Parts: sequence; C-alpha cells; structure tokens
Amino acid sequence: MKRYASEYALYLCFAVFIIVFPLTKVADFDLFFHLKLGEHIVEKGGLYRFDEFSYSTAGLRQYTGEWLSNALLYLTYKYAGFTGLGALKSVIFCAIAFFVYLSLRQTN
Repeated sequence: MKRYASEYALYLCFAVFIIVFPLTKVADFDLFFHLKLGEHIVEKGGLYRFDEFSYSTAGLRQYTGEWLSNALLYLTYKYAGFTGLGALKSVIFCAIAFFVYLSLRQTN
C-alpha cells in the first residue's frame, strides 16, 4: 500500500496535537470538586451518599454516577499531579481516536 505525503503530514499533526494537548489549561471549574469527591471515595472506601462539601446543598442526597471517574482523577492527581492529569487526558483522547479510527476502517 502506497502512503502519500499528506497521510504522513496528518500523522505528524496528530502527534504534535497529542504532545501539546496536556499543556492546555484546566478549563473545568468543577475539577477540584471532583478531586475532593475522589479523595472521599478512596480514603473512606465507599461512595458518598450525602453532600458534605457544598454550602447551599449540604446534607442533601448526592448523585454518585461519576464515582469511578472521580476516584481515577484523584488517584492520578495524587501520584502524578497536574502533569498526570494532562497525560490521562491525552491517553483518553488517543483511545477515543483509536476506536473512531477502527470504526471508520470497518465501514470501508
């Protein structure tokens, strides 16, 4: 199979994007809330049932649908800091891009 220069250029752009992607600033204002919830899950060994961290909703039932991602974010931050969170963001992006590529490849 012959490869064209445009295909190599696309691979190069993708590689540069993956390298630069973790360097973007944190734009999620709830990140620290998710980190605190993840810390609660990991340190106490269970799901949080009631809101303990908000002023206006303290004591109300808390939605726990994101518990696994909160724990993963907290563990990544605990052991690798913001650099680790950026790397995790890149790994997730690469996994999504890979599965999209596989999906598109099957349609041909």
